[in-house]
Amino acid sequence: MKTITRLIAAHLLLLAFIQPGGLLAQGVSSSGTDFWMGFMPNAIPGGYIRMELFIASGTANKVKVDFAGNLRSYTVPTNSVIDVQIDQNAITKDAEVPTNNAIHVTSVNPITIYGYSVWGSAGFAGGSPDGFLALPLPAYGTKYYTVNYYDLSVWG
Repeated sequence: MKTITRLIAAHLLLLAFIQPGGLLAQGVSSSGTDFWMGFMPNAIPGGYIRMELFIASGTANKVKVDFAGNLRSYTVPTNSVIDVQIDQNAITKDAEVPTNNAIHVTSVNPITIYGYSVWGSAGFAGGSPDGFLALPLPAYGTKYYTVNYYDLSVWG
């Protein structure tokens, strides 16, 4: 019994130090200092849209949010999250057409960003929320795919 216990312990110790390459994390983090992002349509004309970014930082931080030349600066306290309201013009409405309505966020120290939008109207209870985790520029790499849902011609 002692031999089996020692053998199992030795194997577990060996696995802790020698892991197959396929089991290791790929090195992509959602924390960073340089982000580009945008919002997809989430409304039927006639309702309201609320869009915001939740920016989290583990250290005291200075954050800049730039949208369409409007640069806003924020101070984020240690271990805090700030809520930044985003203009509705940040929605990408034109299909297959390059536009200049991306949001650029930079910071002194690493941050994590979550985006949120919700559509609603007086006659529609509950709204239609969408959310995303923004990835920093180094996480993009050079090969990637966007996966999108069919538009149903809401925007044209």
